[in-house]
Order: sequence, then structure tokens, then C-alpha cells
Amino acid sequence: MIRSIIFDLDDTLFPEMEYIHSGFRKVSSFLSENTKINSKVIFDDLTGSNIFKEDKLLFTRLFKKLNIDRTLLKDCLDCYRSHKPDIRLSNDTESLLSILKKRYDLCLITDGPPQIQRSKSIALGLGRFFKIQIFTEIFGKTYRKPSVLPFVLAIKELEVCPSECIYIGDDPLLDFSAPREIGIYSVRLQYPEQKHYMVESEYGLEPNETIWDIAAIQGIIRERSDFTII
Repeated sequence: MIRSIIFDLDDTLFPEMEYIHSGFRKVSSFLSENTKINSKVIFDDLTGSNIFKEDKLLFTRLFKKLNIDRTLLKDCLDCYRSHKPDIRLSNDTESLLSILKKRYDLCLITDGPPQIQRSKSIALGLGRFFKIQIFTEIFGKTYRKPSVLPFVLAIKELEVCPSECIYIGDDPLLDFSAPREIGIYSVRLQYPEQKHYMVESEYGLEPNETIWDIAAIQGIIRERSDFTII
């Protein structure tokens, strides 16, 4: 019987691209106010780059191209990393979580700077649905996927056996080896907007199953449970 569902965050519960664009909009407004360059020009330049890169090199390139004073670089990075995300769950995802929380304990496991990941969770309203949220880097980098440690912590906190859990993630290189190692059934959600959409799983790192619509997780849970989801 399935008792707990564990989710990844970025590109699983929402498209990470939406967070990045949210940050780019804040940065564009900040730089426009301080340089008088049109914010649309800045935003278009940022989104024309590799959208999954928000690090110092991307902004350094922007500053050089638009001849922006480098003394603004640190403030620019701080603006991106500390901004309040303008993101939301899709109707399908929100509906799914509302259904699942009635029967299962839901758990979130997410890598990344805790302050940023927590801000995403707050913006998405995940506290309404999730019993446990594990921000792995609070415990140190050894807890980042593909480590088994966050999954061991999750099943301990949830008071379940690995066989009573299902894990849903997106990254074929990091997400699935650990749950498989300890006996958690793993599912890959795959759709074109994801960072890792075109990445194939390596041998031994494959999920147990792949879906292309998050609502399809209900069918998998139904197959592995003793009752029908309502």
C-alpha cells in the first residue's frame, strides 16, 4: 500500500523557467531604474541567453554588452537571489495535490540554496499540501541528490517503509538512483519546457516509470494501492 508521495520541486511541481523569468523581470526593473536603459531591452537580452543560467557570468556578460557600471553587479545578483518569486502552481498540479493530500502524506525534497527554495515554496503555497519539506542544503551538501540521505530522512520523518512511497522528479542524472537504491518506486515527469527534457537516463539511474503529464501519477498510485483515488 502507498502511504506517502515524495516530490521534487523545480521542473516537477512547476517549470523552473518561470522562476528564472520572474528573477529576470526584477533585475531588469532594478537595472533600468539605475541606468535608464529600457527594462524590456534588458529582459529581452537576459531571456535570449541560456535561461537556465542565472549565475554571475551571465550578468557579467550583460553588463559588458550594455556597458553597465560593474559596481551594480553585486546588487544585481542580490536582487535576483532575494526576489519574491512571481510563480504559481498550474491548475492541474494544484488539483492533484489537493486530491493526494486527503489520502497520503506528501513530502518535498529539493536541492539548491535554502533561502531561494523556501521562497519558491512560499510563493507556490506548498505549505497547504506538504506535511514535510526537506531543503537538502540546510543539512550540508552531502544531503544533495543523488545522495540517499534526504530520502532516508524523509521516510524516517514520514514513518513509512520505502516500499510505501512513490517519488516523482525530473532530472535523470540526479533524481532516481537514490530512491531506487533504497526501494522507493520512482517516476520521471518529462515535458518540453524542462531543463533536462532531452537528457536520457544512464544505465542504472533510470526511473521505474516515465509520465508526460503530472495528473498521470494518479494512475500509477492506483495501480500500486489497494483503493481508488477519489
